Amino acid sequence: MADLKILVLDNNWIQTGYLVAEMSRANIEVILASPSQPSSRMLGRYCRHVQTPAVTDPGYDEFLHALSSKEDADFVYAACDPAQHALWTSEELLPGNIFPQTTPWQRDLLTDRRQCYEFVSRLGLPTPRMLSIPDIQAVESVVATLGLPCIIRGTQGCGGSQVNLVCSAYEARTAYNTLAQISPGCPFGQEFVAGQRCLIGGLFHHGAALQLFSQCTLEAVDPTGPSIRVRSLCDPVLTDFAKQLFGALQWDGLACAEFIRTDAGQYIFLEINTRPWAAIRAAHRCGIPLLRQFAQYLAGRYTGKPQPYPHGMDCTLFPAFFIARIRSAGFPRAKDLKAYWQATMAAPWTQLSLLHHHLRLIRWSFSEGTRQKTCASAQYHSNSETPKT
Repeated sequence: MADLKILVLDNNWIQTGYLVAEMSRANIEVILASPSQPSSRMLGRYCRHVQTPAVTDPGYDEFLHALSSKEDADFVYAACDPAQHALWTSEELLPGNIFPQTTPWQRDLLTDRRQCYEFVSRLGLPTPRMLSIPDIQAVESVVATLGLPCIIRGTQGCGGSQVNLVCSAYEARTAYNTLAQISPGCPFGQEFVAGQRCLIGGLFHHGAALQLFSQCTLEAVDPTGPSIRVRSLCDPVLTDFAKQLFGALQWDGLACAEFIRTDAGQYIFLEINTRPWAAIRAAHRCGIPLLRQFAQYLAGRYTGKPQPYPHGMDCTLFPAFFIARIRSAGFPRAKDLKAYWQATMAAPWTQLSLLHHHLRLIRWSFSEGTRQKTCASAQYHSNSETPKT
C-alpha cells in the first residue's frame, strides 16, 4: 500500500525519469501525465503513465482538469515550467492539493521574468541592466544603449526558448518580432554579461534551505540551453545569495537560481527555476541525492541535516551528454573519451527499467539524426540534378 499518491505533470524532460523513480522508491504511487506514449516497461516500472496533449495545446487545461478530478491524488506536482504555468493561470486547476501551494504574488513573480529581476534587484543582488522594448521602433535605441552583443528576451520560456543572444540590430529586430508573438508580456533587452554560468539549487521549506548544492557549467547544449557537463562548486557568497533569494520567495520544494560569474568573481543573477533542473543529477553524483530527499519530503519523512559535498568534482550527465553529441553530429570523437566514461558511470545501473528508458532516448536521437541526414542528402541530390534538354 502506497503512503501517498501524486500526479506528476511533465513535458518529456529527461530529469523526470529520475524523479518518478525516486518517488516510487519512497513508496509513493505516481501517475505521470506527459505527451509521450505510455509504456508498461521502462518508466512504467515506477509509475502509471497517462498520455496528455502537448502542454502548449489549447486543450491541455481542460484535459488536466478532468484528469486531476479523476485521479484524486494527494498532490498534483508540475515538473516543468509550462505545466506549472498551466496550473497557475487556470483558477479551476488550483485545488488545495497542488504542490507547492503558492500565493498570487509568487505566481506573478515567477511567470514574468521582468518582475523577477526587479524582485531580485530589490534584495540587493546584482542583476544585468535591462530596458523595455515597447515596439519594433525601440529596438535599435535599446541595442545602442546596451551595446552588442546583448540579450533580447521574453517574459516566459523554459530551456532558453525566449532568450536570444544577438550580435546585430538586424538580429535584434528578428528576435523581437518572434518574441512579440509568443511572449505573454512585453519583450525586453538585457546587457550581455560574459562569464561562467553557475547554479545553486536545493530543497526548501517555507524558504529555509534544507539542503543546497551548487555547480558551474563546463559545457551546455548551447549558450542559453541546459548544461551537459558541470563541476561542483562551494562558494559562501553564492550560498548566501541563495538563502536571501529563496528566503524572500518563501519557496517549498525544489528550486534553483542561475548566475553568471564574471572574470572579476562577481555573481550576476540570471533566473529562477522552481522545479527540478536539467543538471540536478550532478548533485547525486556528489553525494547529495536531492530528488530522493524531495520524495521523502513529500511523504513527510525527510529528517536530514544539510550535508557537505566535494568542491571541484566534474560530472557528465547521462543521457543528456550522449544525446547532445548525437544531435550535433559530434559522436563519437576521441577527445570526448573521458566524458563518455563519466557519463557512463552516471547511468542508473541499479535501476534497469530507468536505464532502458534512457537508452531508448539515445536510440531515438540516433534515429532522428539518420532521418535528418537522409532528408538533407535527398534534398542535395534533388537540387543537383541537371534537367535534360
